[in-house]
Amino acid sequence: NDWQTLAKFGGGQLLNWGPHIIDHALHFLESPIKNIWSDLKRVAAGGDTEDHVRIILTGENGRNVDLEISGGIAIAEPVYMVYGTRGSLTSDEKTITLRYINPSQKLSPVEANSGTPGAANYGNPEELDWIEETIPVAPEDKVDMNTIWPKLYSAIRKGEPFPITTDEALAVMKIISQVKADSPCVNIDMGK
Repeated sequence: NDWQTLAKFGGGQLLNWGPHIIDHALHFLESPIKNIWSDLKRVAAGGDTEDHVRIILTGENGRNVDLEISGGIAIAEPVYMVYGTRGSLTSDEKTITLRYINPSQKLSPVEANSGTPGAANYGNPEELDWIEETIPVAPEDKVDMNTIWPKLYSAIRKGEPFPITTDEALAVMKIISQVKADSPCVNIDMGK
């Protein structure tokens, strides 16, 4: 409930955390965007800007990235949840947890049965060879609030390459502009 929740100071989750998370989403998408759906709400913050953002990006490659940024939820989800056709990944920024079907396993085609489902069977009864992994997160290039400013200085003053390209920044800002234009912030009255 500080200045970051006030529109006159450029506040709100979309402008605060949005650029970071949207950039991550674009890296997951790996495709030009075909469609953007969004929803902005103020559910708990004292200011006049959104504290809850939901955006679904659909790529021309058929991938969807569903992102939420919220200061108004009681139980946080993992930072990343990735669902694929043969497994899933979650990350809490300290560990990555993977569960996926062994890539060497060939799957039988699944066929629909028009009869009444049996009490003990749903889907395909095939035994799946699951692989589960937990990987500690230890990035080689530690970029955070303490390292980004010296990199910006070096880019401006010394002509060194900045880790974020102009094209990447522009792609993020185009999404933010469209979300702002398409989704006015809805205020939720928490007193009712």
